[in-house]
Amino acid sequence: MTRLPAILAAFDSRHPGVILEVNLTNRRVDLIAEGFDAAVRIGELPDSGLVARRLGTYGFACCAPPDFVRRYGKLIHPSQLSQARCLLNLNFVPRNRWPFIGPSGEELTVTVGGGIEVDLDEAQRKLAIDGAGIACLPLDLVKGDLAEGRLVSMFSDWTMPTMPIHTVQPSRRFVPQRVREFLTVLAASFSDDPI
Repeated sequence: MTRLPAILAAFDSRHPGVILEVNLTNRRVDLIAEGFDAAVRIGELPDSGLVARRLGTYGFACCAPPDFVRRYGKLIHPSQLSQARCLLNLNFVPRNRWPFIGPSGEELTVTVGGGIEVDLDEAQRKLAIDGAGIACLPLDLVKGDLAEGRLVSMFSDWTMPTMPIHTVQPSRRFVPQRVREFLTVLAASFSDDPI
């Protein structure tokens, strides 16, 4: 999430006595066993004993750099991705199946492939900008690239499904005030618009 550093900086300036220890990983950590106060999770939550709070919605964009589109042509339908060079995200399950929603609400899942598979969104974004292939990236991460023309959206009539964003914590009882305040600030920084 590109907005997280600004949230952390603002919280730190208002609460200089609180030490924020932030672990940025795509790995699903065990909050209790690993001693985390809370986590931000993107996607549907499995049943667990954790306390969850919905923050917002996470959107995705299927995009490529303009040079890639000039070289290989503009795709007009997501099914064409099965023949294109795509960048795969190791955190997607399954990583080679990209879902789309059509102009009439129809759902389509396309099997994609490519030569590079990465587990870090920022690295995948840079690879896409550098012309390594078509990527499915968080909208929050690439909205500036799309606005400034470093990346272009591949399909005008098709969208990608969104995912919910939640905070999760082990319990509602015995939550330190600093954690409660940070979670409140985090929730206030999100809206229902997909990011």
